[in-house]
Amino acid sequence: YRSDLKRKEAYTAYSNPRGFIYYNKDKQNRLMRIDELHKFNDDTLNDVQTALDDRLKGIWMKYLPQTIWRRRDKERATTMI
Repeated sequence: YRSDLKRKEAYTAYSNPRGFIYYNKDKQNRLMRIDELHKFNDDTLNDVQTALDDRLKGIWMKYLPQTIWRRRDKERATTMI
């Protein structure tokens, strides 16, 4: 448990699916690795899963980077979903 995490709703999924960027209580960007995702609450995990699913299906959102995923990246995202 990390005491510096007050709210974990703000996050960003990016093309390198090894983690997610979120804001801590001091409004600083922080990176949470994939192996630490269990620390998020269920609603945030659902949002992360939806973002990964959108990226995997090729749905592009303005807040997501416009990079091309390699086959390995897609396999990792599929495994996480």
